[in-house]
Amino acid sequence: MTSNKEILVNMRPTTIKTICSANNEKLSVQCAGDTTIMAQGKEIDVNEVLFVPDLAVNLLSINKIVEKGYKVIFNAGGCSIKDEENKIVLKSSAKNGVYKIDAVQKCFLTKTTKESAITWHRRMGHINYKNLVKMRDGVVNGIAFDNNGAVDINNCEVCCAGKQTRASFHPSERKRANHVLDLIHSDLCGPMEKTSIGGAKYFLTFLDDHTRKIFVYFLTEKTDVFSKFKDFKAEVENQTDRKIKIIRTDNGGEYVSKKFEHYLKINGIQHQLTAAYTPEQNGRAERMNRTIVERARCMLIDANLDKSYWAEAVNMVAYVINRSISSVLVNKTPEEVWSKKKSDLSDLKIFGSKVMVHVPKQKRKKWDVKSKKMIFVGFDSNTKGFRCINPSTKELIISRDVIFHENYQNDSNDEICIIPNSDSVRKIDEENKEDDVIDITLESSEVMDENSKDADYIPPRRIDTTKRSPVKTRSNTAKDERPLNLLNFVFFTDPVTVHEAKNSSDAIHWKRAMDEEMQAHKCNNTWTLVDLPLGVKPIKTKWVFKAKCDDEGNISRYKARLVAKGYSQKFGVDYNETYSPVVRYTSIRYLIALAARENLKIYQMDVTTAFLQGDLNESIFIDQPDEFNDGTNRVCKLNKALYGLKQAGRMWNLKLDAALKNYCLNKCVSDPCIYYKDNLELIIAIYVDDFLIFYKDESELYDLKTFLNNKFHMKDIGEAKNCIGIRISQNNETIELDQGNYILNVLKRFGMEDCKPVGTPCDTNLKLSISDVNDENTLVGKVPYQEVIGSLLFLSQATRPDISFAMNNVSRFNKNHSEVHWQAVKRIMRYLKGTMNHKLQFIKGDKSSMHAYSDADWASDADERRSCTGFVIKMGSAA
Repeated sequence: MTSNKEILVNMRPTTIKTICSANNEKLSVQCAGDTTIMAQGKEIDVNEVLFVPDLAVNLLSINKIVEKGYKVIFNAGGCSIKDEENKIVLKSSAKNGVYKIDAVQKCFLTKTTKESAITWHRRMGHINYKNLVKMRDGVVNGIAFDNNGAVDINNCEVCCAGKQTRASFHPSERKRANHVLDLIHSDLCGPMEKTSIGGAKYFLTFLDDHTRKIFVYFLTEKTDVFSKFKDFKAEVENQTDRKIKIIRTDNGGEYVSKKFEHYLKINGIQHQLTAAYTPEQNGRAERMNRTIVERARCMLIDANLDKSYWAEAVNMVAYVINRSISSVLVNKTPEEVWSKKKSDLSDLKIFGSKVMVHVPKQKRKKWDVKSKKMIFVGFDSNTKGFRCINPSTKELIISRDVIFHENYQNDSNDEICIIPNSDSVRKIDEENKEDDVIDITLESSEVMDENSKDADYIPPRRIDTTKRSPVKTRSNTAKDERPLNLLNFVFFTDPVTVHEAKNSSDAIHWKRAMDEEMQAHKCNNTWTLVDLPLGVKPIKTKWVFKAKCDDEGNISRYKARLVAKGYSQKFGVDYNETYSPVVRYTSIRYLIALAARENLKIYQMDVTTAFLQGDLNESIFIDQPDEFNDGTNRVCKLNKALYGLKQAGRMWNLKLDAALKNYCLNKCVSDPCIYYKDNLELIIAIYVDDFLIFYKDESELYDLKTFLNNKFHMKDIGEAKNCIGIRISQNNETIELDQGNYILNVLKRFGMEDCKPVGTPCDTNLKLSISDVNDENTLVGKVPYQEVIGSLLFLSQATRPDISFAMNNVSRFNKNHSEVHWQAVKRIMRYLKGTMNHKLQFIKGDKSSMHAYSDADWASDADERRSCTGFVIKMGSAA
């Protein structure tokens, strides 16, 4: 400390404001600096010297000297300061009770060279000047420079080359458009991690810069952006009597296509694009999408709905944002500025709230309940009513007679399905009906508006203005030019996650199934808990749930399967070969025809956890299963194969193959999943873990069952009734195969369960061609064409050869199809509706030999003039 300001350099503020003297007097500290002590021609630099104007003498702090690693030794004559090598650096003598420095023997207490700030900047790896000053001012010791280095550091070319960032975008630079539709911001958000119920993967936003009103559309493909913009343009320009002048987007391919640019040009709309890699220039749209996603996520969590309902939540968020105050609108909402009417939110309720919906007297009997418990999901844009979901029937009701229970949480067991708002809603006129309730009826012959891609999406405005009568007539069912939409296709499946299983109505059954699976692993010694070896990454696992049905379609068993996420395995490290065969459908039909001719009985067995019984050749580690983690951070080292591993099927097949050969069974050459005895009185067909056993002698069956039970964990199902989705009906005279339940499920899945049947699967006068498709009528991405084809191919290969030709025709247009192709696919489903109960019938004792029939046409392919050849092989009484 010093009272002489003249001896200080590099003066700077200090956090020490006062010091206390020996007489308890407080002295003010004004600043800090550096100085140099001269002793016998030597210099000693001293840092962090406090300037105390009222101090009587200059003082050195013994504490600071000791902190720097020096030793201070006092004696009667004075004191000496020694360095780490025990050499004297400084001496002082005692005078009048204080120690005064009188000589310097060697080096400095603190050696500091005053160099430029740019030098220290470079030494410190091009640190910024602000932090460099902080370090000089006390964070570290040994740095000293003048306060004039900021300019040099800010002009450092190395920093520009290595660290230059983008110029920030200041809100003050943005100006609000003067009128409605002068400027539209647009952005696409997605793809989402989970497809919505109706199949949407993206949502598209249009934000009017003047009113800040947001419009949301839901898409299955990015290519739909152009068509949605045309719908948006037509709607808003009709509502406001103004024209869109400018649209601002990023450089995404969905916005810069030739069709989009041409359309904007002919309509006189200026297209402002952001600079490359500069999304901030479209900041309003980007920020709005972020706001929508964050608020929709909160709604889903609050309503206890899973991620597949994101589109419904996003739509509700858009509704709320348009009716919320905006800082740029001066105490007005976007909806008020847009429509010139103040919004009334007195009816606004919490998304996902429980409601009690009044049941009209026309729909109940004398002693029926007068209300039903449902869930509120939003407002209807075309009717003054609340949209409510019946969690048990999945029916959408639009009603004004509701009682809200906002403070109640949704029951975890309620399954909720969001059903779209469509023109197939049958409405009851408010003026003519006592009870204002609207029910949803989805007519299979009707198709949805092409702009409503998502089952979650309830547009806050009418896009399709076509008026359609709710009464079905031949005039409005014979021809429907609107493309069928994914909205019709709501199909409920088994739980996807453990959370869904725990919160479903069958939670007890799923928990029991999980316990059974874990017990099977324990008995099978599938893994051993060990510490994870260094450098090894464990494979993650998940639970797969499946409700098994009997031949009548009723649930007979709940199965929970623990599977490994084998996609993370590396070839050559975690696995090598993966091929594993299964029996062909044609082989099953042949064996059943053989059983009918030779009077063989058909028996069924199932292997419990088949893949767990295969032996592994590699060392594989997996995470502990969800709901069964012991919290020790250990992992499971697999002793046996596990479902989901790439080699699991092969390991099981190899083990089973060796066992059956050991039982003296022969493997079929043409189908490696068929094993037989030489006399053909015992035949086994294997589809992974399902065994179809064809036998004549009961003792043969008993011996085989005993052998299999000794080798594997088997389940004895009994007489074959349902195998790989095929229902098998056996009696004394015939064996019949059919898939009636599967057909019904397919029709329900695609909204065709109430369709009108037809007598043939295809129209012989219709020649499908690729020339039927153009940019205007293409339905790619608008209808579930490929999904239907995949579902029906299974039928044509298993038990319905009568639709094979028709399926061959429509399958050629999977990637490019229009309304004519879609109608051809629907005709196949209509044919199946009328022939749902048709069966392949094999008459027992029919000794007819095998016959093959073949024919070909001439250049029937309208596009490439190729011929088509077909054949059918008949054994006994069926193909």
